[in-house]
Formats: sequence, C-alpha cells, structure tokens
Amino acid sequence: MKDNKKLESLIDEIKSLPKPNYEKDFDINKQNEIHKTLMKYSDGLELKRNRGNLFKHISVGIGSMAVLLLVLVIFIPFSPNSTNNTSQINSFEAFFHQSMEEMNKLEEKHSYNLISTEFNVVHANDAIAIFTEEKDQEEQIYIAYFEKLRNQWEWNQTRGSEWNTPVNWSSMKQKPYIFSGPLSDHSIKEVYVGEEQAKIIEVNGDKRFWYAISPVEEVDVIIVTEDGNRKILEEVENENIQETYNQDPNKYITSSDNEVEAIILESIEYQRLNKWDEYVELYNYSSEVKEDLLTFLKDSNNQAKKEGIHGIQDIKVVSMELTSDSEFISQGDYVYDVLLDMKVQNPSEFYMNGVTRHVFVLNRTSEGLKIETVYFKGLVDDSE
Repeated sequence: MKDNKKLESLIDEIKSLPKPNYEKDFDINKQNEIHKTLMKYSDGLELKRNRGNLFKHISVGIGSMAVLLLVLVIFIPFSPNSTNNTSQINSFEAFFHQSMEEMNKLEEKHSYNLISTEFNVVHANDAIAIFTEEKDQEEQIYIAYFEKLRNQWEWNQTRGSEWNTPVNWSSMKQKPYIFSGPLSDHSIKEVYVGEEQAKIIEVNGDKRFWYAISPVEEVDVIIVTEDGNRKILEEVENENIQETYNQDPNKYITSSDNEVEAIILESIEYQRLNKWDEYVELYNYSSEVKEDLLTFLKDSNNQAKKEGIHGIQDIKVVSMELTSDSEFISQGDYVYDVLLDMKVQNPSEFYMNGVTRHVFVLNRTSEGLKIETVYFKGLVDDSE
C-alpha cells in the first residue's frame, strides 16, 4: 500500500511537468523508452522490497529523481530556438510572403528569398527576418523587425544593404536598435556591437550577413580578423536602398514611424483598383456602416447617379507628411497632409482633376490603426 502511494506521488510529480508536444516529441519510440524505464524502476522496487525502510526511502527518492530527469530530457527542449513553435513559424511566414507579394505586385520581374528568421528576439511575439531581393540584376539584402500585436503580425522596421563593399553597416533608428551589414571579407571572423557579439549568417557562396541588437543607439561597431586585430568601423549606409525600399509609394513596408503612411497608401491603392471590401476595412466604421457603404460602392446604378470616389480614373501620391494643423490634430493620433494627383471622370465637390490636398486622420483602436476620416482641402495652387 505504501509503495502504491509512493508511485502515485511520483505520477503526480510527472503530471505536473509542462505538457509536451505529443505530435512532435511523444512518438512511439519515446513511449517505449519511458515504458521500459518505468518497468525497470518498478522491478527494482520489487527486488528491494525486503530491504530496510531507510534504504527503501533512499532508493525511491533516487528513482523518482531519475524518472523526473528522464522526462525533463525527453520533453523540455534546451535549444535556443525552442520558442520557435510550428504554429508561430507558419503564421509568420504566411504573413511575410503575403506582404512581399502585395508590395511587389506592380513589379514586372521580382524575386526574393527568405534567408533566415528568429523569433522572440527582444520579447515574446516578435521576430527578425533576413531576406534578399533581385533588383536591376543586382542582389540586395535586408533585415526587418516584426511584432505580433492583437494576434496580427506587423512589419515595423527595415534596413537594406548591397554586397558592393567588403564591409558596411547600418542601424535601425527606433528601438530595438538592430545593427547589421553584409560581409564579403573572409578575414573577418567576429563582429561586435558595443559588447554584443553579432550573429553571422552564411547567405550564399562567400556572402555573409551579420546582425546584433544593442540596448543603446550610439555604439561602436568592431570587427575582429583571423589574426586577432580589432578595428572600429564607421557607418557606411547606402541611402538609395533605404529610400527606395521604404518610400516607394507602391510598397507598404515602412519603418515604424511611417506605419500611418502604409495605411494611407493601402487606402489609395484599394481605391484605384476598386477593391472595396479591403478599402472599408481600413476605416474605423461600425459593421453596419461598412455594410451600407459596401452596398453603395458595389452598386453600379448608385455609382452612376452619384459623383465621388467611384468616379476616380487614376490617382497617384505626390507627397505625404505629418501635420500639426490644430484644426485636425485633436481628432486623431495621427494627421497627415496628403497631395494626390487625380484624374476624375465626373469632377465633384470632393474629387477634382489635378493635384488636390487631403487630410487623413487616423486613430489607434482595439482592432489596430484605422482611418477615422478624410478631409478634402481643395486643389493645390501651382505656385506652391
């Protein structure tokens, strides 16, 4: 009876351990291994049954520890990537590929390759991705930082480089301060950002890429060569890459401080393509208002009778900047002054041919960043 109680206590201890991933870790081989271990332990108890109580207590304690250690080894992963569970990886990669396809849908020839990902880098539910792109027959490499908010991945910051110099580096201007750069000099064996040793990734052939996260923005970047020499590197940044990647109006990936611009660009693109379902989801409207608006936008008879958004034939972004206009700033977290070059089938009170000024007011809601309203300010004077 006492032995049964001890076994019950042992079973309770095992059950208190973290629940394993049965599909991945608890296969038939693992089950057999655990079964053999438990049977061996049980047989050992039977052989020791007639020994002194003190010895039995000690053996039970040691046996308990052995079984617990076995279960820990089998089920608790010690890999630094143990937090990269399959569900997280799949959801992130789906978001990444969808974003890349959406951003580059207007490109005639576009190719990219996701090189590496890392999850839970700064905190839980964030990620880093390293990828390459082919542009004008030249390969460029990027590092991007993501966060998962309200169960939705968001693309926050991006930095890019070319392979045209032995060493260059750049850093993200918002937290987290991620320093990175390509390596084509084989004599470099280590890179340090302050006291943080960078991770070096093999990309293709003799090409390598490094990155490190610094707690501070201003810090020295040091390389260590095979002969032990240390050298401080100056920042060498290809500004054309950063501007092309982050400011192309046909791309929706921007740095974190340009998140609002991304939403505005999406709104304009959906307008141009008559993608009304996606368009209304960008606005902070109730489900009832969205339904009524969609009914109107999709009804050709209504559109024929009315002048407005559906009459726009072409639309291009001329400029976009954050404004401090007191008339609108109190109505939302973000207010952007946007100039649009428009061609309108039926010019109206709100939509005219030529460059027009619009004020976009956006708010952060429980569903994320949403457009609150848009104000039309009129045609832009050519003399401006």
